[in-house]
Amino acid sequence: MVVQIVQSASHIYVEAAFSRLGPVNSYTDLLNASTDPAHILAADQIIHMTESWRYLSSALFAYLNHETPNSTHFAYYAQLRAALSLFSGSGIRVKHDNSYWLNATGRKTPIPRRYGDRTHKFAALAWSEWIKRDNAKAILANEIYIQPSIRLRDFEPALKQFSYDYILAGFGHDFINLKSDHLARNVASYEPYWSDRQLTRMSNKNVAFAKELSKLFLTDGNSFIFDRALIQYLVHYTTSEISQDTADQDKIPTQREKDQLRMTMCEKIADLISVNPKSLYEVLSENVGEKVFTYALCDKEPASVESIISRAAFLVRYAMLAVKKNITLSGNVHIKKWIQNWLERCGCWLPTMGVELEDLEADYADAIHEFPNHLTHLPSQLWEAETIHKTFKLANPHLCLAWGIAA
Repeated sequence: MVVQIVQSASHIYVEAAFSRLGPVNSYTDLLNASTDPAHILAADQIIHMTESWRYLSSALFAYLNHETPNSTHFAYYAQLRAALSLFSGSGIRVKHDNSYWLNATGRKTPIPRRYGDRTHKFAALAWSEWIKRDNAKAILANEIYIQPSIRLRDFEPALKQFSYDYILAGFGHDFINLKSDHLARNVASYEPYWSDRQLTRMSNKNVAFAKELSKLFLTDGNSFIFDRALIQYLVHYTTSEISQDTADQDKIPTQREKDQLRMTMCEKIADLISVNPKSLYEVLSENVGEKVFTYALCDKEPASVESIISRAAFLVRYAMLAVKKNITLSGNVHIKKWIQNWLERCGCWLPTMGVELEDLEADYADAIHEFPNHLTHLPSQLWEAETIHKTFKLANPHLCLAWGIAA
């Protein structure tokens, strides 16, 4: 039943409804006051997306307080809310007392209560099928880019065994492996976690991870650094795999051999999209955020808190890209106004202070770049007077909604 719903649900009516959301002229105005099913789904897509970022912030706040169980708990819910946003954008609403999907004619079709009332189970059953949808793949293919003219889709011919399903399945590990994930969440949420575990000390490696993750939510003049970093990771991973396949099995490929293979790949891509291969090679050699993607996709401990946070970061960014695409297509200024009001509600921005939304990124960047590289007493030093302002920024990545979508 879930497979049929995911395969058959229509996203086109939700996309069309974006242009009719609002109006939002005051702080208390609703994003949607209509009972139209497509309108409800459009509003749900936006609201689930914003709340997924809020949960990611809660996960990082807990992480920077060295509270692993709470961080795991919040990171999972960031993933879940991002997935519900993506499902909503595809014409599928998952809500305790009103779950439904839109068929090819836009008609509202109820989801049986045995599925619709079990949000976690529905997400687990639906994710593996949802990632096969054309609109799911199109978000990655068309909205992830390193320059406006160079998108992820341009790398498909050169990336060995490239598969959108593989990428999305990897980032959806916690949905697909519901049984082990459910156990991890229960341990984090309900059990006396330290009863059979030794207390641990927070290290500067933990802070370094938070900093590296936070850097990915800054922009590079074109898009989030996260997007460029994902392409870089896929290219590096692919060239390493090819090097292992083509080299003598008893000989480890040298860095020079890997670099040459990467240059050959860049030349092939450059021929297809008419760009300078050397410039492309330089961009792809930066290797930004490699740890984050390794945690998300290739970590030996997929249940580690860093792995779960890293997958959450991808999913909330993915959900943001889907919403931003629909906002851009609709040209509806009321949606951005509602998100601005949401940011004010979260304490991120006061329009009366005379600070532009775009300027919030500079403060966020300063906090990351000026953050101490080594602290001797963790986590206490993170929250002392000298560092608390910077720590607050690291712990609130939902600030990026200001420059990423609302500005």
